[in-house]
Amino acid sequence: MNSESIQQADHGRKTIDRLAEDLDINMSDIYLLLQQARQPITEDEFKRELKQTYVRIMDAKRYHEWEKWIEHPVSAMTVWRLEFGTKILFVLSFAPKEDEADFGTHIVTNLDNKKKKITGETSVIYLAARKIMEQIAFKEGRTMIYALDTDSPVLTQWAITKGNQIFQWKKISVYADGNKISASEIPSHINNNIEFNAEAVICPQ
Repeated sequence: MNSESIQQADHGRKTIDRLAEDLDINMSDIYLLLQQARQPITEDEFKRELKQTYVRIMDAKRYHEWEKWIEHPVSAMTVWRLEFGTKILFVLSFAPKEDEADFGTHIVTNLDNKKKKITGETSVIYLAARKIMEQIAFKEGRTMIYALDTDSPVLTQWAITKGNQIFQWKKISVYADGNKISASEIPSHINNNIEFNAEAVICPQ
């Protein structure tokens, strides 16, 4: 990515504080999450928690999709775990590879019945994730790429609304029942088989 495209990507980008204000998010929640994620978890801890989650919710399809990946070691992957309300978000930082994203995320629902849903919890946890990515980009001294991939209609709907406010997607691909559509064509209530892919530029902060 050349310097001109980097400048274009960063033009008009809002700070975390400003986004929190726009999304009615309490910054103290963000600071708490950042304290929570001061140290990354191990790859084994990440995979073990995913495996336990899919077994408990008896999602056989998703478990089998992830089974080979869960058992396969990923070189130079660092994982941060964020937990807020009923959501757990894993932020994945990968070793640099040409034409591949630097960051990925994986979100699951906390199966602890004592956890209560908090209004806006998805936005809170992803805003904290963006801050973590910015801090890593600062340490690396370069602009990095975050890729969000999901087949969840709920997360897709969030991604094209509040998620877009947070990440300002530069590239979006949406497929419904195997057919590519534009983001504007996604209905309010998605009943289709959805595949959503988006990329965001993460600038050092």
